[in-house]
Amino acid sequence: MKTKYHKFVFALTGFSFLVLTILTCAVPAEEKVLRPARSAMDVEGYHVDIAPDKKQNPNDDSVNFFVKVTDSQKMKIKPEKIFLVSPDGKKHEPKQRKDHEESGPKEKPSSGFPSVGTSVGGMGIGLNLGDLFGWGGGSYAHTLVEFDKQDFMSDATLGIVLPSKKELRVSIASMAK
Repeated sequence: MKTKYHKFVFALTGFSFLVLTILTCAVPAEEKVLRPARSAMDVEGYHVDIAPDKKQNPNDDSVNFFVKVTDSQKMKIKPEKIFLVSPDGKKHEPKQRKDHEESGPKEKPSSGFPSVGTSVGGMGIGLNLGDLFGWGGGSYAHTLVEFDKQDFMSDATLGIVLPSKKELRVSIASMAK
């Protein structure tokens, strides 16, 4: 009687394991939510920096990150358009986009005359061309974009259109964790 009982329990255990294995494979696992990570890459002669938005709540239904593009002379370029492209080729526009400016004083009082200052080596006269011509302060720094979480997939790409109409593509897998 013991052997029949043991065979029955063994067969039932094996059958249960088989059913659980099939069910586990049949039910799709919830896809891991990707989050942007700090990354820098060179794309077609341009340098693209990506940084996560530290103020974003991780439970939000959106993904926020900063984008900064520079050329070979390290001049910042304000993208004309930023979007995500899904694997099926559909373009997803950001829910929100905000272009940020350099921090620091935007309006600095200026007499319009060259400034005079002292240095360790003695008296020196320096021209501040920014003051003379009104340059500097308030220039473009980076762009904050917000996308729906379901559009931010590992097999999607980030599209960046520059003012010259050149389009750069960055793989989400290379900029997310």
